[in-house]
Amino acid sequence: MPPERDPCPPRRLLAGLLPLVAVLGFAGSASGQVVERVVDGDTIVVRGVGSVRLIGVDTPETVDPRRPVQFFGREASAFTRRMVEGRRVRLEYDQERTDRYGRTLAYVWLEDGTHVNAEIIRQGYGFAYTSFPFRYMEDFRRYQREARLAEVGLWGAEGDGAGADGRSASAEVSRWDDNRNGIVSCAEATAHGIAPVRRGHPAYPFMNDRDGDGVVCESAGRGARTGSGARSTSSSRRAGGASRWDDNGNGRVSCAEARRHGIAPVRRGHPAYPFMNDRDGDGVVCEGD
Repeated sequence: MPPERDPCPPRRLLAGLLPLVAVLGFAGSASGQVVERVVDGDTIVVRGVGSVRLIGVDTPETVDPRRPVQFFGREASAFTRRMVEGRRVRLEYDQERTDRYGRTLAYVWLEDGTHVNAEIIRQGYGFAYTSFPFRYMEDFRRYQREARLAEVGLWGAEGDGAGADGRSASAEVSRWDDNRNGIVSCAEATAHGIAPVRRGHPAYPFMNDRDGDGVVCESAGRGARTGSGARSTSSSRRAGGASRWDDNGNGRVSCAEARRHGIAPVRRGHPAYPFMNDRDGDGVVCEGD
């Protein structure tokens, strides 16, 4: 009687087969397809799948006929095109498979293991879209924070941060950014008469649309001033609460002001925190200070 065969192959044999299995798994996957074209920075068309919206990424608008091309939109589209157009990708899905427009929602991976969604944020060509929870949310927030601190891509004052017309991010936002912190607050938008600010307005990319509805400071235009021209009670209270650190009196505390007063970095729970813009939502503002 022949000896009974060991049902488990040696570990060395399994280890040698794993890379081959991984390659074959990518090539044979239903989602391993070629990217036919790039629509814009966060939307691509994949052969056999159709339009794919990258999860957790929001890049400046370039293709909506109802809206002007947003600052850094062309650069974001070009970056995504360089990464994926004509290349094979693997799609990874999350809780929802499609959005309200019928586009497939996915994380996109190159064959070399590059996570395209993450790389767009890491290189400063888009924002972390955190209005809805997703698998890599905390990682994307961290990548955005690091890109902002390193001033790469759209966060840079010049070079990679320059727009299609040569203007820098700081120059683009300076019309409304009174405290020069690179972000337009609702107080600043109201003071300049542009609130509420809708997606497509050149100030929008520099604001925090927390609910992702395409409109920021929805209520800022109402009650900012009464009919007599006096400031509303809520606005007055807000300005008063921030006054210890709000040197320019705009109702917001910038990182520059926080540094001058020796309170940076500012964490959630500090009385100045409600008057600051925690763009990545991690509970800490001015992390690099």
